[in-house]
Amino acid sequence: MQLYCGIDLHSNNSVISLINETDQLISEKRLDNNLETIEHHLQPYQDDISGVVVESTYNWYWLEHERGQVLLFASMLLGL
Repeated sequence: MQLYCGIDLHSNNSVISLINETDQLISEKRLDNNLETIEHHLQPYQDDISGVVVESTYNWYWLEHERGQVLLFASMLLGL
């Protein structure tokens, strides 16, 4: 099963959502901004995750530095 991960990154916590290829919500959880905590939450799904997108205006670099391709979505740049 292909999964897609979306992370809504806030200053001290993030909402982590996983959907499948038919847009069905598989998991959604608010976690502290701690790389180990987020990795632990995503670990059972890691072989199925095809992509990760992060919504953030700043403070995203710590999340991206050890990962492969992470798409950054800055809603303020799109006027949302």
